[in-house]
Amino acid sequence: DINNIKQKLCFKANLFYSKNDFNNKFDLINNECKKGSFIKYEDFIESDSFKNYKYYMPHRYDWVSTFNIVDFWLNYDEVIKMVNTYYNLKKSPLLWLKDSSTSSWLFITFN
Repeated sequence: DINNIKQKLCFKANLFYSKNDFNNKFDLINNECKKGSFIKYEDFIESDSFKNYKYYMPHRYDWVSTFNIVDFWLNYDEVIKMVNTYYNLKKSPLLWLKDSSTSSWLFITFN
């Protein structure tokens, strides 16, 4: 019956939260869609907490992939050069981070 049709919408998404809000729960969204976090360029540069991670900067078409595609990882000094290039271009790169026990996704925002 065409008069009883109801329209519904489903958006597929990966959500990125500020580093401070990542562990918070929000009522109006599906918290299972949390993918990673974001941080300002200046905060990333000034924080010592990121220096012990290994990094990979996936190409945009790999943003939907997983960590198992990575053959090599960069250290902080190597990745900071790449992040600086993106910052100068006013682009926000995605980084995959890992240490001995965790892995995560992090956008570095230019503003």
